[in-house]
Amino acid sequence: MIGGATFAAGLPATAITFPLAQRVMRSHGFAPPAYPDLSLLDPPALRAVVGSAALLSLVAVLALALGAVLRNSAGAITAVVVLVILPQILAFALLLPIAHWLLGATPAAAFAIQQGVT
Repeated sequence: MIGGATFAAGLPATAITFPLAQRVMRSHGFAPPAYPDLSLLDPPALRAVVGSAALLSLVAVLALALGAVLRNSAGAITAVVVLVILPQILAFALLLPIAHWLLGATPAAAFAIQQGVT
């Protein structure tokens, strides 16, 4: 239930913010050809938008599951941050092979959906 509700809220939110973010990026000098102008229906953009909504819903399900297992909201919040956000931060400080392994072995790997190849 929480996954579906989060996806239903996340999909319109990411679909609305994608063109807004693109407009802000253009006004700050991120211009084609280095940064292509993508429509929301272009495959890389659509994958990133739908994937971001799916990522939000999966993190919500993970947080609910950890909360049920740990029976402690503070512990569940800490565990989700450690599993999802901390690997992204640590990857900058680690050697490249270790960083690749860390980002692939944790739930942080789901953030790769936001990196489209154009």
